[in-house]
Amino acid sequence: MKLFKNGLLFFALFVPALSMAATPKEEAQQLVDAVLPFAEQALSKRGEFYPFGVELTSSGKVEAAMGYNGQGHPSSAEVITMLHAGFAAKAKAGQVRATALAYDARVQAPGTSSKSDAVAIEVEHHNGYNATIYFPYTIKAGVVSFANPFAVAGPHQVFGGGS
Repeated sequence: MKLFKNGLLFFALFVPALSMAATPKEEAQQLVDAVLPFAEQALSKRGEFYPFGVELTSSGKVEAAMGYNGQGHPSSAEVITMLHAGFAAKAKAGQVRATALAYDARVQAPGTSSKSDAVAIEVEHHNGYNATIYFPYTIKAGVVSFANPFAVAGPHQVFGGGS
């Protein structure tokens, strides 16, 4: 199913519905597990990817979202802003209980002295669980290798009203 609304494209992923008994962290982890392989595949094929996200609907269905503003190549920052706004509107309406937003980033991992490329995944849950998980990576001959991931407190863009 595809739906354009407010510049966002939403479509259903073939991911099993989550159990209502899952904890917020478990639900967030399932969303991370849904987006990381797609990011890895895009990095392997193109060396980059546009920001994209997934949401866990109030009924437990995982749906994917991509931002589009009518221009051929919007900036990553524009796409991230669109996705945050779309997720926040759906959260306010009670239509989603968790979201994950993936984008390409440059970060300095703990214990390192320089920045590296990383897949960043912001996860937010309506029960307050919130984190940004970074998956540092390198690409050699089209093969993506991930280093140890690390997490920091997330920005509360969806359920916390933004910061």
